Amino acid sequence: MTSETRFYFGHHKCATRYLISICEQVCRRIELNDREYHHDVSDNKDFAAELKADPVDFVYFSNAKIKTVRLLEGDF
Repeated sequence: MTSETRFYFGHHKCATRYLISICEQVCRRIELNDREYHHDVSDNKDFAAELKADPVDFVYFSNAKIKTVRLLEGDF
């Protein structure tokens, strides 16, 4: 993760899939690396450590929880 990493925190029923699909297309077009997480499969991940080890330009959390933000606090 770099100081330039951008984040999108979505929530179900808020057009998240639609918005992420647009962001993915934009990232491809302007050659940004991106990664998506969904809380169901990533509840126990150390996002900050993973993103430091393998940085990307844009990260999507498709069904973010406040816990997700707290795991990243101070790291971006």
